[in-house]
This record gives sequence, structure tokens and C-alpha cells, in this order.
Amino acid sequence: MRADSDRLMSAMRLTLPLIAHVVALAMTSTAFAGDRDRVEEVVVTATRTEQQLRDFAGSISVVSSNDVALVGATHHAEIMNRAPGTMIQRNSGEESLTAIRSPVLTGPGSCGTFLFLENSIPIRPVGFCNVNELFEVNSEQASSIEVLRGPAGVVYGSGAMHGAINVIQAAPAQMPRSSLSLEGGPDEFYRGRLTLSNTGAANDFGGAVVATHDGGWRDHSGLDEQKLNLAMMHRGDDSTLGVQFAGTNLNQETAGFIQGFEAYKDENIAKSNANPEAYRDAYAMRLTADYTRPLGGAQLSIRPFVRHSRMDFLQHFLIGKPLEENGQDSLGVATSLQTVLFADTQLLAGVDLEYADGFLKETQAGPATDGTPLGEVRDVLLEELEVVRRDGLADSELTKAKAQLKARLVFDNESITDIAHQLGYFATIASVDSFLEAPAQIAAVTLEEVSKVARSVLTASNRTVGTFEPLDLKSEV
Repeated sequence: MRADSDRLMSAMRLTLPLIAHVVALAMTSTAFAGDRDRVEEVVVTATRTEQQLRDFAGSISVVSSNDVALVGATHHAEIMNRAPGTMIQRNSGEESLTAIRSPVLTGPGSCGTFLFLENSIPIRPVGFCNVNELFEVNSEQASSIEVLRGPAGVVYGSGAMHGAINVIQAAPAQMPRSSLSLEGGPDEFYRGRLTLSNTGAANDFGGAVVATHDGGWRDHSGLDEQKLNLAMMHRGDDSTLGVQFAGTNLNQETAGFIQGFEAYKDENIAKSNANPEAYRDAYAMRLTADYTRPLGGAQLSIRPFVRHSRMDFLQHFLIGKPLEENGQDSLGVATSLQTVLFADTQLLAGVDLEYADGFLKETQAGPATDGTPLGEVRDVLLEELEVVRRDGLADSELTKAKAQLKARLVFDNESITDIAHQLGYFATIASVDSFLEAPAQIAAVTLEEVSKVARSVLTASNRTVGTFEPLDLKSEV
């Protein structure tokens, strides 16, 4: 009976979205039926101006609207991972960690290396990102998704050390006149999508909305999410003006980690949630415009934007489980001027201005009393130090230590700011040459040298042990 139930649920997972897409096609307007035989050109906006993919010199992949519709992703990782070199790690609910031809980076390390954009405008200001912010973009109804591999800072500014993901929303003229789709799946998954548009001689209007409810396959891990995109396009005699609005709201119950060797193989443990109190509530709004017109022999583009976002989430993965509240209000303008210098040479220049007011606040309800007691940590640490002092290291341990030090050198030099910090640090304690020669010096260390230093340094007389024990503020009052 269990096998039959699993097969039934798998069939439902495959069949229900298929039926929903068939219903959507049946309800979609046939306004574009005359274009069926037209071959669609793939263009990218990696340089802020449309061009054919084959003419772009960088490393980029484009996920088309056909791919978006075919996959019908329930999480942005499912569609973005179709781009080579991209690996979005799916976490609880709508959370994710990003890798673009790079290690999987978390926290602040991710914020300075991956840039997320919508219609070529960053969704957050410089220095105010959140590692999970990709859920703010309507990738479910995107016209295309561009993944730039490698540094993209020349075009988009700082924050794109490893690459950028640019989600392009459909213009009103690219939207169906009316489209509705309804989907359902296991674990109380329901989703509805609606698209409307109207085109005229000079003005086009369009909107897309998607609403999702997911009960979650683990205990207390459901979510409700809504995304809205509105667009207007005005065509003048020699200019165009586009205005876009994007809004997202997320209310998520977050599932904590499970522990134990191969614990995931036990269905009861795999579906459990040790942190039913964890949650993530967030919303974001963005208003952008794009004014384009010829200027002499060049093409001028001016893109003003206003952004607002708020996020609250319980950090169940930290001792003490503090609550983080963050947000930002920002505005700015991105400009570009493109001109043809020669038959096959173009010049693109621009100035970007941005103002941001952001905050991050962490509060903890009480002292951090969870985790391993300090006395046990101290005793284990001192015991290990004594073993190293007395017996030295095994060859495998030295190899592992060298690998960890080399990895730390790599991660500590991810950005220009990190490199500047490293140069200053080594210049203070030794010299800049020590920084440049560090990999070779690490490789040259021998077991005998480690044992000699351990015997002379790791002694009780050289040791200072201190512990920090937070007070119970309630008892003090």
C-alpha cells in the first residue's frame, strides 16, 4: 500500500502541473497566433543594451521564457540551475545559497560576490544584501533569466565579484492578453498565476501576479508568498518611456536542521522540525523607469529607481536564537550613453548614483544557555593541546591543516576590500612579502618543525584560559 501511495503522489506531482498548464493554454488569448512561425532572436542585456547573444564577448547563459514555462519551477533554484556553472543550493522554504562558478558562499561572503538584478537594476543597494534575497524576484513568470559568470563590476558596479543573475520581466507587448493557471501538488502545494495586458498605438499596459501556498514536507515548514509585477510602456516620436513596479511578500515557517549520522534516511527524523518557532517574514517593493531616446549619433538611457524592503527572521542556527530585523530604503539613477565609434566598435559610458538608508538589528530574548557547557569545551580543548604537545601531529593531520590554511587564504582574498585588509595585516605583523610568500611557506612546514614548536609553546605556563558566562538579566533585576 505504501508503494502504491508513493506512485500515486508522484503521478499527482507530474500530472497536476501538466493539467494546469493545459488549462492556462486554453484560457490564453490568441493575440500572438500570427507570430507562431517567427523565429525568436535571443538577446541579452549584459551591457544594459539589447544585443544578440552571439555578439556578447563575455561568459553568459540565457534561460528563455520557453524554459521558464516548461519547467514551472516551484523554487528559483530549479530554473536558474539550468544555466551552466550555476548551483543554487535550496534551503528551507524559499531560502537559498548561491554559487556561480565558485564555492557556495554564505552570509556576508555571499553579499559582496553575487549581484541579483531585475531588468538590469540591482534589487538591493550596495552593502545591504541578504543571502536569500533571490526570492524577492518573480522568476516564475520571467521573460528570461541571464546568468553572467565572472566579474560583472564594470557594468553593474561593486557586488558582482563572481557573477550576476539578471531576471528580465516581460514587457506588456510580450504578455498574453489574458492568462490564468492553477496548480496543485503534494504537501498542500497550491499556486495561481494571472497575466493581463493591453496594447495600443502609443501605450501598452500589463501585469502579472503569482500567489503560492506550500504546506511543506516537513513539520511546521509551510509558506505563503505573493508576487506582483506591473508595467507600462509609452512610445513617443523618437523616445520610449517604460515604468515597472515589483512587489513581493513572504510569510514562511522555517525548518531547522536534523542531526545524526544518516538521519535523513529515517523518514520520521527527516520530516521533523526541531525549531518550529523559526520563521522568516519579508516584503519588498521596487519602482523603476527607463527613458530612452537618440542624442545626436548616440542612444541615451536614463533609469531612475526607488526600492524598499523589510525582513524579520529568527536565527535558529545560532546559539541563543537571536531575532534579526533588517531593511533598506534607497533611490538612485543609472544612466548610459551608447555610440558607434567605428563599423564594429561601440562605446558605452554611464554614471550611476545611489543613496541608501539601511539598518540591521539583532535582539535576543535571554542569555545564550544552549549549546555545550563551557567547562566541557575547555576540558576537551586542553586535552587536545596536551596530545599535540606530547605526541605531535600525524602526517594526515598536517596535510589537513595545510589545506585549511590555504583555503583560508583564498576565502580571505575574495574581494578588493579583503585583499587590502590582508596587505595591511601582514605589513603590520611582518611584511607584505610574507603575504605573497604565504602559500609556499605553508607548503614547506614539516612534522618535525610542528612538534618542536608545540613542545616549547603549548605549555601550561604559556596558557591563559578565559570564559564568558552571560548573566541572567531577569534574576539580576
